[in-house]
Amino acid sequence: MAGIPTPLLETGLLAILPVAVILLGTVLALLRRKRIDLERALAALARERDRVRNALEGSPLTIWDWDIANDSVWLNSNWREMLGDRPGESQSPIAELVALVHPDDLERVQKAGTDAIKGAAGQFDAEFRVRCVDGTTWRWIRCRGKVTERDAQGRAARASGTNADVTAAKRAERSLAESEARFRALTELSSDMYWEQDEHFHLVTWSAPAWTRGRDSILPRPALDAPELTEADWGEHRGVLEERRPFRDLEIRQVTPDGRESWLSVGAVPVTDEKGRFRGYRGLARIITDRKLAEQRLRKSELQLRQLVEFMPAAIVFVSRDQRAVIHNKAYAELVGLPAYEISGRTVREILGKERFAEVEPHLAQALAGKPAHYSTKRAGAGGVRMVDLDVLLWPLRGGDGDVEGVIVLGIDVTRLKEADRMKDHFVSVVSHELRTPLTAMRGSLGLLAGGVVGELPAEARSLVDIALQNSDRLWRLVNDLLDIEKMSAGHVDFRVEPLDWRATLREAVEASRGLMQQFDVSFELEPVEDLRVLGDSDRLSQVLANLILNAAKFSPAGGVVSVGARLLAGGRVRTQVRDRGRGIPANFRSRVFQPFSQADTGDSRSTGGSGLGLAISREIVTRLGGTIGFDDAPGGGTIFWFDLPQAPVAR
Repeated sequence: MAGIPTPLLETGLLAILPVAVILLGTVLALLRRKRIDLERALAALARERDRVRNALEGSPLTIWDWDIANDSVWLNSNWREMLGDRPGESQSPIAELVALVHPDDLERVQKAGTDAIKGAAGQFDAEFRVRCVDGTTWRWIRCRGKVTERDAQGRAARASGTNADVTAAKRAERSLAESEARFRALTELSSDMYWEQDEHFHLVTWSAPAWTRGRDSILPRPALDAPELTEADWGEHRGVLEERRPFRDLEIRQVTPDGRESWLSVGAVPVTDEKGRFRGYRGLARIITDRKLAEQRLRKSELQLRQLVEFMPAAIVFVSRDQRAVIHNKAYAELVGLPAYEISGRTVREILGKERFAEVEPHLAQALAGKPAHYSTKRAGAGGVRMVDLDVLLWPLRGGDGDVEGVIVLGIDVTRLKEADRMKDHFVSVVSHELRTPLTAMRGSLGLLAGGVVGELPAEARSLVDIALQNSDRLWRLVNDLLDIEKMSAGHVDFRVEPLDWRATLREAVEASRGLMQQFDVSFELEPVEDLRVLGDSDRLSQVLANLILNAAKFSPAGGVVSVGARLLAGGRVRTQVRDRGRGIPANFRSRVFQPFSQADTGDSRSTGGSGLGLAISREIVTRLGGTIGFDDAPGGGTIFWFDLPQAPVAR
């Protein structure tokens, strides 16, 4: 500017000075505005950074940044907390983090990381277990990230990502898998069938039971194969589906092509989506064919039994524990004179009335207590025309647990039997008395002839007289036995009860029976007897001993021994026993041993004769004296007849 005149230069500078000032002011204004915008942007960025930091700190995610070039990994505070430590940011080499990975997951994690670093995969995404700070606990982590920076040669320089704790999700997955496995196993082994329907009630899933798949030969296989539940089977039951509500025990009947009947018991619950809309049914079906067939057989059996009971001539009623008539037959209704509808459900007191119930109540209470009862009674028959004799049996009915659930009452009309017994007793009485007088004369006359009162009889005549005398004696004993048992049954025999020297009585009975030794080719043995005294009638008990000894001699083999003895029992009773060594008593005759006119058919016993009244008379005598009588099989063969009597004080 040396060549420019000074005035001119000054004039030029003064001319451009205002322009420069304006330009400078403009630049300063622009710079100020830029600074303000920058400050605003920085403030907004700071706020955004704070929001992100707060969000990350409040979330379960861990943020990590890996400086690959410098081998340094930064993790925010959530990482240490995730491992069970105090929260705080951390920075460490990648090797320290890899050392936390579970050995079973390490190879898979390393491969995924390598693929991401080399660019073979767009991002890193892996689930693996890491060890917590306590050294024993493992947590599942889902690590996601990608390479964010590469150098000029394309090598990875930096990577960033997140770690999420997925332990709870893994546990849920494992629990779900185990639940599915259990369900699958149950489905495989169950005899039930699993099925599903869609919202239109179309069958979409059907699982047949294990025994239809032929996989397990050891499982039981019913006679009928599992039927398939088809849409057509619902038929009349479709209304149940339309209600879209849970149902159970719905029985569906099917008929196979060959005409066999099968049954299914079906139950299901509705399936809905997340909005509560109906999406179908899920349920089970069980084959109940065997049960239904058993029910049919049971109903048929019950019908047959009811008809059998209904037409029995005996009155039958089942009484519950609260003494109400539950079941009865026609004969019972006729007996009590009430229509059937007035009997069922009513108490026995209401049916019989107060007076009749007072007679029945003790026996009913005994049966309800578990002990059978029996009694005889009279009451007006159907129509009240005549009185009938009834034998009433009450038998406790027990349930599966053994407790009494009620009583079966059986009333048998024994009027004709009673009348027959009365006619028989009357006939025996008349015949016995009518025979006794002429028989006495015949027996006396034959005795005189046999004694030589009219002179010596020829040998042939004497033999005939002896036979006639033996048979008259036998007939005399039979008439006396008939009269004895008739008197005892009627209660017309008086007993003279007194203390008896029982050892002496037994000795006399054995001595009195010596005549049987030659007749039956037996011997008698009196066993050692201690000094015993009993209360009884001497004559009647001698009759009992004679009957038992005669019975033993009759049924003993030739050369056999009949033993007689007595011993003291606990409770102040004296047991007397007579033993033979015969064949024993046939099983089919044991219940009739003490019945009048009963004789066992043991091959040769008929040749021994007898009326069959001796044991019946003995039982009557022993019973009247307050004792009991019975028999047992003897060790080594034979039979022991015994009777127990009250002990009398020993004389001092």
